Amino acid sequence: MKKLVALLGLASILGCSRPREPASVSDDSGPRAPSGGSQGLQEGSSTPAVATATTTTTTTAAPPPAPPGKPGKGVIGPEGVLAFDALKPDDAKRLKTARIFFGHQSVGNNLIEAAKGLGYTFKYALRGADLAAMGLSEAPVADNRDPLRKVKSFAELLVKEKIGERADLAGFKLCYVDFEDQGKTGGLEKAYATRISELRLAYPQLKFFHVTPPLTTDNAGFNKQRLAFGDFLKKTYSEQDIVIDLAAVESQLPDGTPCTLGGHRSLCSQYASDNGHLKGDGATRGAKVLLYAFARALGAP
Repeated sequence: MKKLVALLGLASILGCSRPREPASVSDDSGPRAPSGGSQGLQEGSSTPAVATATTTTTTTAAPPPAPPGKPGKGVIGPEGVLAFDALKPDDAKRLKTARIFFGHQSVGNNLIEAAKGLGYTFKYALRGADLAAMGLSEAPVADNRDPLRKVKSFAELLVKEKIGERADLAGFKLCYVDFEDQGKTGGLEKAYATRISELRLAYPQLKFFHVTPPLTTDNAGFNKQRLAFGDFLKKTYSEQDIVIDLAAVESQLPDGTPCTLGGHRSLCSQYASDNGHLKGDGATRGAKVLLYAFARALGAP
């Protein structure tokens, strides 16, 4: 009976039509090499964006991070930076050997490149068979500016390409450009929740993680929408899975000072290579939080 339910769940995930290719092999910034970066390019464009200085910072310190929850669940934000530095050797080793799949686009590339500098290399995996001899893995989810399609693309990678059968932990992130067309975000929360529920039913052994959307240094209105979806993820999944609060990491300086614009959190200009991508310390801090969150999902304290 359980096998029948799982099969019905897979059919529901894929639908009746033939799935498209699971993800574009090109990033928003042009031809994409596996694990390649796209720093300095505006998402959705091949033209280098000009770094903005519209992000403002307040002098009010951010509230202290919430105490860590139980391993395997909870929200991981800026406190994950120091927690990564304090990872025990056994937890770091498990992080490198567990089969983890991360679906993303260009801001994800910024994190992956920074993770490589920390000694954690993501390998390109477009099919479940690719996971057999690797730990950390990544692939793009298509298409930028179409968040509903990205939700479906992630599901197709897990089902059609059988990544769900091989991975220990899987998740994906939406991009900041995915929230710039209100006509394409209708029903996004419901679509996301439905797909995750179906995938959880189909692959009961698979752990999931979730990532709040990245912010930009400009346009407070769009940031408000990104933050709202992030709040949905934290409210919906923090009691069951790990939620990586990338938006909080991007919008808080090392001393705890929040970066704001128009009354909403925004990407700190000190971390930005343009209006939305990460560079230097911003990318490194994001990578540390990402990696620590993976370790927490696998059982690290």
